[in-house]
Amino acid sequence: MKLLLLLAFVGLAATASLRSRELRSNTPRELRYQYDAQVATGIEEVSNAFSTMRMRFEVVMRTDGAVDSETGAERWSVVFRSVNIRQRNNATDALPKTLLPMEQFRNIEKPDLWYQMERTLKKPFGVLIRPRDLAIAKVLFDEEDPFWSVNIKKGCLSLLQVNFIPKDASRATLEKGQWTKETDEMTVAATCKTFYSAKKVEYHESDSQVFRVDKAIDFNNCLNPIDGTRSLPGIWNGLRHV
Repeated sequence: MKLLLLLAFVGLAATASLRSRELRSNTPRELRYQYDAQVATGIEEVSNAFSTMRMRFEVVMRTDGAVDSETGAERWSVVFRSVNIRQRNNATDALPKTLLPMEQFRNIEKPDLWYQMERTLKKPFGVLIRPRDLAIAKVLFDEEDPFWSVNIKKGCLSLLQVNFIPKDASRATLEKGQWTKETDEMTVAATCKTFYSAKKVEYHESDSQVFRVDKAIDFNNCLNPIDGTRSLPGIWNGLRHV
């Protein structure tokens, strides 16, 4: 038997402006994202009935510019707001491979379970981000944060870590305002094949170049995956950061 899971994430930054002077290190900053996730599970060889959970919440990241002495990375606080979790159980011909509308899901029936999930996901946590490459150096969770909550938060961070400029990008490609990149990147599960594409967009509140970035992680193509990762038929991640 094979356990099937599908995750689909879409995020949209909601910052008012992303001018370079506002994002430079050692200064107070705030970033906001909308985060969507969909998880479907089922046993392929047994039936076509899948249980699907849909999540949506706002991600707020703040830093005062303080640098961690051990890693040289900036310390950010992260909190999830407006947490919305819905579910559905139904029979389908195949595992859903697209992010379905929230309207197709119903609220969690058990109020106590919903309250516990919401309260747990809203617990703030910390992350250390290296200013030189915007890579995550360390994640700081509450010791009482349960395993499932930690995994959801790690999955979100895997998307928010954007390795923006490709090393082999030509000047001509960048001047045209678009590029693609394929790389191996550390994720919540392992070091996995990751794909980037970016296109320059007009943004009236910025006097610098602004790109829309799409990110996809192939969890079927990972190095030294954790137990169970090899059984995943696919996990699709996407992030747009404007």
